[in-house]
Amino acid sequence: MKRSAIVPFALALASLHLPLSAQPLSKASVADIEQQLAPTAPVARSLNGTRNLVPVVRSIDLVIQFDSGKASLQDKSKPLLDNLAQAMKGERLKEVKFKIEGHTDAQGSANLNDKLSLERAQTVVQFLQQKQIAPDRLMAEGKGFRELLVPDRPQAMENRRVRITTLNSDDAQTAYLVSPAEMQASNSAPLRLSAKAVPVKDAPAIQVTAPVLPGPVKSPTPITVKFLPTAPSNIKPDSFRVLYGSFEIDITKRLLNVAKVTEQGVQVSEAALPSGKHKLLLEVEDTAGRKASRLVEFEVN
Repeated sequence: MKRSAIVPFALALASLHLPLSAQPLSKASVADIEQQLAPTAPVARSLNGTRNLVPVVRSIDLVIQFDSGKASLQDKSKPLLDNLAQAMKGERLKEVKFKIEGHTDAQGSANLNDKLSLERAQTVVQFLQQKQIAPDRLMAEGKGFRELLVPDRPQAMENRRVRITTLNSDDAQTAYLVSPAEMQASNSAPLRLSAKAVPVKDAPAIQVTAPVLPGPVKSPTPITVKFLPTAPSNIKPDSFRVLYGSFEIDITKRLLNVAKVTEQGVQVSEAALPSGKHKLLLEVEDTAGRKASRLVEFEVN
């Protein structure tokens, strides 16, 4: 069975397992989308004894059909995305930023589905940009099958969807790399002992030319990383990894939402980070299997 095949009978069966409000929508008018995503009154949240007003995050799950195993958008889903673009340009949503999440079912490997779901989310972002939705209002993220809509049926077709989620001001600021919570957790963690790395002969090197260190950094900041291999080996771009903080959270996919890795390096025009201390571990390999790593520590003011 093709992964993209969605038929009315199957959707009818899905309704036996999911409440109507939770089903991914294969059809939705501009008004329906606006109603689902329009901001509501903030709610009060207690933080360290202080009550703060926090915007309510809104989301909608859409059935967006792609070619089987690919990120190529099928024509039958374009009218739904046209309505989404119109809603985003409407009066109620014109100031809102969005995260476009790709979700798959549990067929195949986790790595394959992570990659496929991100590519599909990026396809939707590109479609919306072609409809004059500003790039700085959109971010793509691949969830693979890590957040199944129907966990008890991991291969169910309703798990395959695109979720549109609103971003509040904090989310929009930290969507590129890390959240304040991740930063605080990293900074409060005890130091960990690690084995001293032994240099490998002819291993590549990683050079960071931006931000300019060791002085304080302003957010958003450009990030420029250059790879320096030893001939005749070359860099393997798909081996590039970025690990964040004391817990070494893998944020590579977040960086790839706003940058492209080449054999020469990585360049990000603007990366937003919360104020505080940050630690990034950059890793990459060459075609001979030799690994380079570079620890970058800096403070955002």
